[in-house]
Amino acid sequence: MSGATRGLSRFLLAAGVGLSLLAVSLCPARGCFADGWTPPSYNLEILTHFTQVAQQHVGSVVMTLEHTQDVTLNVSANGAGKEVFTCQAPGSTDTLLTRYKLTGADLVAPDTEWVSSSDFIQPSRTYLVPYTDGVSQITLEAQCTASDGRAQDAGSYTGSLIITATW
Repeated sequence: MSGATRGLSRFLLAAGVGLSLLAVSLCPARGCFADGWTPPSYNLEILTHFTQVAQQHVGSVVMTLEHTQDVTLNVSANGAGKEVFTCQAPGSTDTLLTRYKLTGADLVAPDTEWVSSSDFIQPSRTYLVPYTDGVSQITLEAQCTASDGRAQDAGSYTGSLIITATW
C-alpha cells in the first residue's frame, strides 16, 4: 500500500489496567484529503480495580473516523503479545484474559460477541466501514478478566493495539 500515514489515536485503560492504541490511516497515492481519525487521541478507562479472583471489567471508547470513501479496518498487536494485558510489576508475568469487540452502526458486520485477543488481531479479520455521510462512530470495547486460580499480582497491566484504516 502506498500513501501517507494520517491520524494518531492513543487509548488508555486506567486503574491498574492500561491499553495504548495507535490508530493509523493509510491513504492511496491520490490522497485522503481530511480523512482519518479525529480527534487524534482518546482515553479508554476502567475505573474499577480488580479485587478478587475471576473478576471481570469492561471499558470502551468511541472513535470518530472521517472518510470520503469506503474504509477497511484491521487490528494488530503493537508488538509480540501486546494484545493481552500483562502486569508491568518487576518479576511478574501475570496476564488478564483479554477479549475485544469493535462495534458501531456504521460497521457492515460489527462484533456481536466477545472476540479472543488472538482472534481479534488476525490479519484476515477485517471490518468494512462504507461511506455514508463521511463521519463514522466506531466503538472499541475491552473485557479483562482476572485469573480464577489465584489472585493477580498487584501493578499496572498494559497492552497495545494498532487499528489501521485503509482506503
